[in-house]
Amino acid sequence: MANLPYSSVASLPFGGKVLTINAVSYIARNWKPEKKSRKIRKDDENGDQSAFMLRAEPTSQSGLQLQLATGTTAIPTMGTEFTGPDSLTYVILDVSPSYPQGEFWMVDISYEGKALPTD
Repeated sequence: MANLPYSSVASLPFGGKVLTINAVSYIARNWKPEKKSRKIRKDDENGDQSAFMLRAEPTSQSGLQLQLATGTTAIPTMGTEFTGPDSLTYVILDVSPSYPQGEFWMVDISYEGKALPTD
């Protein structure tokens, strides 16, 4: 039963994004991956900026909360890859121990995209 997603909206207090990681379904709270970019500056011989470019960085997020079906639901492990609701592939960088929040069990993860976002 721990591998089944929730069956009703009433059991989704933290949102409706279902993430399936290693065949286990979790409900994701605050699914908003950050699209980052980095400015690369080119200076001339006097040290003044002569040009720059923006470089896209992989999408990432820290502190994503996953709602577990029960307190004994398997939690994801670091290094595990999963496909997000946006169809991009992500890898888990960090996982907290599971903890109760009201009547539900939660786990916090940090993740990063495996490829650059396309938009």
